[in-house]
Amino acid sequence: MRCRGSAIGGNDVCFDYPSFATDQVARVRVAVYDIRGRIVAELTDESFQPGEHSVDWSGQDAAGRTAPSGEYFFVVHVDGKSVTRKALLLR
Repeated sequence: MRCRGSAIGGNDVCFDYPSFATDQVARVRVAVYDIRGRIVAELTDESFQPGEHSVDWSGQDAAGRTAPSGEYFFVVHVDGKSVTRKALLLR
């Protein structure tokens, strides 16, 4: 598997928001955090088959409220390891 983003752990899980790819079945959790480290939204927390997958963030928090403009962090967790990507939300 060719990884354009960051490889995570021994699973060869690659993450390049909004896409990630796995070379084997893997439980993947993707969450959005604000600049203070508070969770804003959980985008997925489930097992994925090998292949390419993507997640979308609507720009809303877990309660459905519109998130304000600012810096956010997308964190992908796989098998006890994680990778983080910073994003800027502009309204």
